[in-house]
Amino acid sequence: MKTTLSLALSALLVAPLAATLPAAPADGEPSAYVVDLLAAPALEEPTTPEPDSAPDLTDETTAPATSEEAAPDDGAGEDAVGKPAEAPKTDAPELDAPEQDDATAAPAALAPGELEFDLVTEPMETNDFLVAGVTWEGASPEAVEIRTLTNGEWGEWYALDIEDEGEGTPGTEPYMAAGSSGIQVRVAGANRTTSLSLSLNTGEGTGGTEEPADVSEPEVTPEPETDLEPATNVDSHTGAAFMPALLRTDSTFTNAAATAFGNPARAPQKVGIAAPKVISREEWGAKKTSWPPETVKLTGAIIHHTAGNNVYTEAQGPAIVKAIWNYHAFGREWGDIGYNFLIDKYGNIYEGRTGSLASAAGQMVIGAHAAPANTGSVGISVMGNYTSIDPTQVSLDSVATVLAWQFGRAGLDPFGTFIYTDHSGVKRSINAISGHLDVAATACPARIYPKLGQIRAAVAKLISDKQAAPGTPNTPSYVDVPATAAYSYSAQSGHGWPATDVWGLGDANDDALADLLLRTADGRLLFYAGRGEDQFMPGHQIGHGWQNMASLVTGIDFDGDGINDILGIHADKRLYFYPGNGTGGVNPGRQIGHGWAFTHVFGVAQGPGGKPALVGLKVGGDLYIYATNGAGSFTKTSHPAGNYAHLKGATFVGDWSGSGYSDAIAIGADNNLYYYADITEGGYGKRARIGSRWNAMAQLELGYSEGNLHRFYAITKGGLLYTYGYESNPR
Repeated sequence: MKTTLSLALSALLVAPLAATLPAAPADGEPSAYVVDLLAAPALEEPTTPEPDSAPDLTDETTAPATSEEAAPDDGAGEDAVGKPAEAPKTDAPELDAPEQDDATAAPAALAPGELEFDLVTEPMETNDFLVAGVTWEGASPEAVEIRTLTNGEWGEWYALDIEDEGEGTPGTEPYMAAGSSGIQVRVAGANRTTSLSLSLNTGEGTGGTEEPADVSEPEVTPEPETDLEPATNVDSHTGAAFMPALLRTDSTFTNAAATAFGNPARAPQKVGIAAPKVISREEWGAKKTSWPPETVKLTGAIIHHTAGNNVYTEAQGPAIVKAIWNYHAFGREWGDIGYNFLIDKYGNIYEGRTGSLASAAGQMVIGAHAAPANTGSVGISVMGNYTSIDPTQVSLDSVATVLAWQFGRAGLDPFGTFIYTDHSGVKRSINAISGHLDVAATACPARIYPKLGQIRAAVAKLISDKQAAPGTPNTPSYVDVPATAAYSYSAQSGHGWPATDVWGLGDANDDALADLLLRTADGRLLFYAGRGEDQFMPGHQIGHGWQNMASLVTGIDFDGDGINDILGIHADKRLYFYPGNGTGGVNPGRQIGHGWAFTHVFGVAQGPGGKPALVGLKVGGDLYIYATNGAGSFTKTSHPAGNYAHLKGATFVGDWSGSGYSDAIAIGADNNLYYYADITEGGYGKRARIGSRWNAMAQLELGYSEGNLHRFYAITKGGLLYTYGYESNPR
């Protein structure tokens, strides 16, 4: 039963009709004043606003390609050139959306057309309130926008998300309005509703002692069926069309955990991490929930922000949480606050829904924050509106701290996946740490969203610091040496990438940026041009029929024309050379060798004599180095003594040591990341550990260097693409 305190509208209108609000509700009553918007004085002629100016968010993935495809030799010794490039099909990886130029642009969902607002209230002057929201009965309106009066000035109109939690009273997200003393509302589709109410929440009148909640026994959550393919739509944003035009992807998340992090660790075992300092429900003044909490197995996290302004003080934090609780519990009739935890811009952590703080390890009370993904997720909301400004560093640190505490004791992988069932009953898979927009049509959590990759990394670091360091005795094949490179930074660069068949090209189109190559299951080659800031343009097809190639060698200028080329080892062990064309594609190829029966073949940009070379690794660990003259011909072969099986999966990354010869990196059997200097010029078997717990990664690929900063790419087993930067100390 909804409890409300009706307020005569005349007590809210602007001068000369302005009046003082009634006294705050008595203790235990909802701290809200409710206005019937359908009966509120409205402007005589509802207005149709001009569309907000926003960049045109066209879909770049269908842009036509300009490069020609090049097919490998069919075995008959003839060259073949393919048809004009086609747009990639749906099995190609998705990339993070390109940044837009206009940082102030409105959400793209409102830009394309005009909204007919059939209800526009007159501006209403109020006493101070902290949180506003709009609820209704009947069909949902098309859009609800509000603006508030703060410090004597009216703010811009803000479009509230229309939430569909499937329970209670339908309504909008809460709007934080600390310090506001006036409000105006406009609604498109108000005639669809049978009632329409504005709730102004003060955060007062909700005092009392929190009674212990009867938390239900954990529900046994069924494991996914064996035929479910996890992570098939990781980062496939339900709310992509509602994202702001600009979601910056900078790497400003530079707390100690992130900067020291050089290993995206997985957390397969449970780790006891002490709970952070959390302001309890009793401390911020909540009362007992009217709904019995239900606890289930914790399998993921959904991150939010709140709409509104960011002018609140630290002292107002508890009252704001209380006001959100009131709107959720009474205005939305959920019986309690929807989030499990809330974090203010000062880094303070607040307990949300009853039982969240008391939930056993690996369990979490079901909230009401991200339908249809409430069950199994912990909902964390950062208090404030981050559509146009970045979140504070301390708030991000607190998000990582809460997640490390919950994920560590649950044994969850921060780089893993979270499976939920959508409204139609279909199982969906997203990142274990995701944003609200991954499951709903919303822009939430706005500028926090591009930082989720860095948050995952920080969570993994906090967890790995509590785990016992793994290790195995060194084999006789190598000796440890001091490291000449140190971790500098990491950034998420994409998602949906396959765990195999991706190659680093170096700069293949002469724009001073590193590029990537992907081979699809049906043998098409897709070229992904770098676009700076550790991001890539959408891919376009440059070849087909490459499924018969057992492996490819990329990132080296084999013929000395200044353009990187591609070499391929056919399934029948023949070696083919495809000259690069300087625009990201390749020209027709030719056979240059046979009998290349290696488990791995590496391309070395600076091999013996500083010339390109190929390195072949046999099953038993034998290593063969094929030097060239730098103009497309082999000159000699060397076979260094020793067992080099530890180089399986290695990637040659350029000259980090400044010696004039290419170096390599590889993930060892102990899951540490190792650096190998000058392998082709006598540096056999020497290594330095530069990272630990790299078992999350499926492959490493060539990046590029700028001075002493060297970048390479890593793809997780879950399909996330990362850029890693290391700084070297050249000789």
